[in-house]
Amino acid sequence: MQQAPAGTWIFGTVGATVVLNEQVNRATLDQLAPRHPVLLHAHYGHGYVANSLGLQKLGIKENQPDPLGGYFERTGPKRQLNGRFWEYAQWQPYRELAAQVPDSAVVRQLRALGGAAAHFGITSLQLMSTMPIERFTRLLNEARLPVRVRAIPFAVTTPQGRDLSEARQLTFLCQPESKGQRHQWVLDGTPYERGAALRQPYQDRPGWKGKLNFSEAEVARMVQESVDLRQQLLLHCAGDQSAAVVLQALENNGPAAAWPARRVRIEHGDGVVADLLPRASKLGVVVVQNPIHFSEPRLFQQRWGTAMQPLRSLLTAGVPLALGSDGPLNPFLNIMMASLAPANPAEAITREQAVQAYTYGSAFAEFAEADKGRLAVGQLADIAVLSQDIFAVAPPELPRTSSVLTLVSGQVVFDAGVLK
Repeated sequence: MQQAPAGTWIFGTVGATVVLNEQVNRATLDQLAPRHPVLLHAHYGHGYVANSLGLQKLGIKENQPDPLGGYFERTGPKRQLNGRFWEYAQWQPYRELAAQVPDSAVVRQLRALGGAAAHFGITSLQLMSTMPIERFTRLLNEARLPVRVRAIPFAVTTPQGRDLSEARQLTFLCQPESKGQRHQWVLDGTPYERGAALRQPYQDRPGWKGKLNFSEAEVARMVQESVDLRQQLLLHCAGDQSAAVVLQALENNGPAAAWPARRVRIEHGDGVVADLLPRASKLGVVVVQNPIHFSEPRLFQQRWGTAMQPLRSLLTAGVPLALGSDGPLNPFLNIMMASLAPANPAEAITREQAVQAYTYGSAFAEFAEADKGRLAVGQLADIAVLSQDIFAVAPPELPRTSSVLTLVSGQVVFDAGVLK
């Protein structure tokens, strides 16, 4: 802050300890940086804190009403904003920030991401847009990444309701392989800030069950919209209550036999457990899990115990499973975590199962299993030659894996020197 010119942004990435500390607020940040807009954001994406200049830069007014699915914290008799805001209250301001980034900078970041993916042997990415989908797809086309991209729109909300304008106008102009319509909504928070919606109270906060961002009636409307608009529905569900609400909405909307073909996705799916497993299997719900979330077993056990974060149970119940990152891009780190499941070792899966979930499972999750996800005649020639045998090395060695040769549709997109 001493080196940055007055008026320039100061950003900070923080963890749950900071986000949950109510003394980290607008007034405190004003004292620390009275001449700079400041924004702190949780590394897991749920929870922002800004100072007064930051709120102004983000277009957040003193009388800003809460949007549907999110809220601004207020204190004192005048209910003044304290600079802390959550869920859908934070994502419209995030779009304001993204709008301030020049196209050229976004293209550079996308190209760096594509290069890193190819280095890891990743041939397909599914990216959730933090900006209007029209701009995102335009910049993806301009960036010409070496790997395939499926762009996923992430809509915002207003005090009046959910903004469906993008959902109704979806015409994707990404790379040719990125066709298909889908939409994502975030139904709850995470265990970090105790925002995931549970059916039983948190073990370390008696009486508190988290909260749903949307009412059950609103979730039912999301389900009906996906049918009406013929779009795949992606729903962030960390807790078992949010998962239960989704399954109930699907069961209430037509026969269960109609749902497997629509492949509703539950992102994370930490709460698809016990009695919910056979219901999810019958409805053909696809769970997209992110094993890096298993890397803090102590915190998860404090919050949830060992009853959550299924993997093996999903496969046993016949629930389609896909794996993705939602954090460090390294797939071999996630394969290691999936094969260990340190918070609940009984839910660990084999490395072979993890690789299948990463490849075929992820292709299935985007309706692309007929084209990719397997080494087979008629499939796209997406191939990664790895630096070591990931089925033989010790678990701690897995994250050190990289690709030495990556092909997409038979074309070399990364070569560590093996072809010289």
